[in-house]
Amino acid sequence: MSDLRSSRLEVIALLKSKELTQTLLLLSTTATSLAARAAIINALAIPETHENFTRNWTTAGRSFGVLLSTYPDVLYISVQNTTLERCYLNITTLEGNKVFEEYGIVAENYYDSSVILDSLNKDAAYNALDGAPGNVSSLIPTEDRGDIGPANATRSGLFLGPLMFNTTTEKPGPIYVASLTVPVYNNTTAVLSARNILGYMTVVFNLRSLIDITKSTEGLGRTGQVLLLGPESRMNRWDNTSGEFELTANYQYILPPTSNPHLALQSLPMSRYPVAMKAWQNANGKGGVAGVDLATKDAFGTKSSVGY
Repeated sequence: MSDLRSSRLEVIALLKSKELTQTLLLLSTTATSLAARAAIINALAIPETHENFTRNWTTAGRSFGVLLSTYPDVLYISVQNTTLERCYLNITTLEGNKVFEEYGIVAENYYDSSVILDSLNKDAAYNALDGAPGNVSSLIPTEDRGDIGPANATRSGLFLGPLMFNTTTEKPGPIYVASLTVPVYNNTTAVLSARNILGYMTVVFNLRSLIDITKSTEGLGRTGQVLLLGPESRMNRWDNTSGEFELTANYQYILPPTSNPHLALQSLPMSRYPVAMKAWQNANGKGGVAGVDLATKDAFGTKSSVGY
């Protein structure tokens, strides 16, 4: 009987893991494809000293803003230079404006004077002339550098967040947003080693697609829940400078567990959750490891069965 339970839990955990991985991959693909748009590449290719520099970004912002209206989970984008020291373009999408107003991040009609119109003179997006609103600025490397450098955003990109915002309206539940910063290359068709980085693009996403996955507990019983855990680190990465994958720091609940949503973004010592520590140690920071423990305890001492 225990073998059957173990196999079933392992299959469910594997399916959930794949769902979460594929959804994160879709966010990465979206950010990368936006960073590969010709309007952005061409604009970054013109130096700041060029006489058409400002006009060029105005044109790029108009065409890019119209494009962003087709991405419902994108709330905000920022294009930054190669050193992450300056923003060239900041745009809040229509959906972003709706969310920011609804959750009290900006005042109503905040962006009315900076509308980007489409070909039919309808609102398509908004120029965020003052940068990212409120705490959203902590998701933009140029606006909140800390110890972030360009090298942190190369290759697979830099994932910052999530942040949680509580609603100021009658709509139930908080919203979770995060950003992905990726390089903008001069040539998207050449092999990676032959490309030059022109700058970086940060895309701020609504994480509702990930929330939907964690809320779905089919097959896990009445008390089952899906956990997405990660390091207590702004860059969502374990410190592996020693060359050995050591777990001596804290972990955090990246998204709200279904049965205990108050745990979202809270952190605890890794030693309090042995099965999570075991999973990360077995994976050595690379993933792709599955396992089951039918008789373990969670971080609060409650008996549980865990699949990963």
